[in-house]
Amino acid sequence: MKLTKKSVLRFTATLAFCALVSIAPSCGGDSPNSPTPDPKPTPEEPTPTPEPDPVPGESAELRIMSFNMRYPASSDTGTKSWDNRKEPCVSMIKDQQPDVIATQELRTAQREYLKEKLTEYSFVEIPNTGTGSGANIVMLYLKDKFSLIESGHFFLSFTPDSPSRCFNVGDNQMRATVWVHLKDNNSGKEFIAMGTHFPTRAGNSNYDNAPYEEARILSAELCLERLKVKAGNDMLCFLMGDFNCSWKDKNGNTAKHGSQVREVLLGWMKDARDEAKDFTATGITSFNSFGSGSMTPNRIIDHIFFRNAETIDFNTIIKPYNNIKYISDHYPIMLRVKI
Repeated sequence: MKLTKKSVLRFTATLAFCALVSIAPSCGGDSPNSPTPDPKPTPEEPTPTPEPDPVPGESAELRIMSFNMRYPASSDTGTKSWDNRKEPCVSMIKDQQPDVIATQELRTAQREYLKEKLTEYSFVEIPNTGTGSGANIVMLYLKDKFSLIESGHFFLSFTPDSPSRCFNVGDNQMRATVWVHLKDNNSGKEFIAMGTHFPTRAGNSNYDNAPYEEARILSAELCLERLKVKAGNDMLCFLMGDFNCSWKDKNGNTAKHGSQVREVLLGWMKDARDEAKDFTATGITSFNSFGSGSMTPNRIIDHIFFRNAETIDFNTIIKPYNNIKYISDHYPIMLRVKI
């Protein structure tokens, strides 16, 4: 058969068409013999906006502790002795990591030991104290976290700027308050913290009780007077310590004298136990007497008051340390606030 030029062109076109049909996908989907198609490109996910980096070491909270750290009494033997309690006291502080601590009753030997073991803290003391004469208040604060702007002390007496006996009480012990004005090194925020120890007639039953009650009211008024001057109306501030009075009697009813002291303080500040979420276990008091006697409400004598703070929580620290159940005859108490 003789092929014409026209026939050859038609035949070539037919072969090209068949080749295209054999490799093209069918309309209904991939044919079993066709190669797997490339996956459709996935739309690129938007890059999330990164969170701003926190300021290094920024303070998210402030931990304020009050701790009556029982003095080395000769009558305290066994686990009550300071020699057996001193390491657990340090362990507690390192575990709880308070920013500021108001301590009461610390004698000179106790202070020297704590300074050796708690080198991360600065100590603010009253000159010529650390003996049985009283005024044994010491404030501790984390030296790398805060800058000390100012500090000072005053005596709970009619002559507060001179070493003096506490108002008209029967004994001769001096009672005092120590305060610090600190600045948080990261946030730049400033605050005032005061630590105090109000007088007690405990162990002095031969003395009239009325002057001690009056002295605690006068002590509360004096602390507020000084705090108002230092902090003004707007600065964050704290007043904490062993007030040697409770708001309730042993049966849980309102205690007349304790309520008088509390009302003075509530005229300008707030009570941490009322305002913060309190994680203290039911039935636990701040004075534990090394486990002696019953924990009745009149043993809640350690308190923290504050002003211009947003609270996080409050707790009474009952955890044993170094296998010592009672590291003092008082439990430490701690308030956490936002800063």
